[in-house]
Amino acid sequence: MQKKNLGDTLEVDAQKYNQIEAHRGDAHKQRCLEHRSELERQIALKMRSPGKKDTMSACELAMNRKLLARVERDTQED
Repeated sequence: MQKKNLGDTLEVDAQKYNQIEAHRGDAHKQRCLEHRSELERQIALKMRSPGKKDTMSACELAMNRKLLARVERDTQED
């Protein structure tokens, strides 16, 4: 009788474990689908907006001032 009770208890535990794992798998799949839809939305948004021209920040301009002046001078000579 103790073995039967133990077997029943183990069977119930196994069923609970399987239910929890199934729920965990479903939740993971749902999160993946949500992340995918968010990424697709971001990609679509980037595709709609026009490309920005590459520009340097004020700090980058200050660091590259001499190089930019040299390039400007060289392009005017040609």
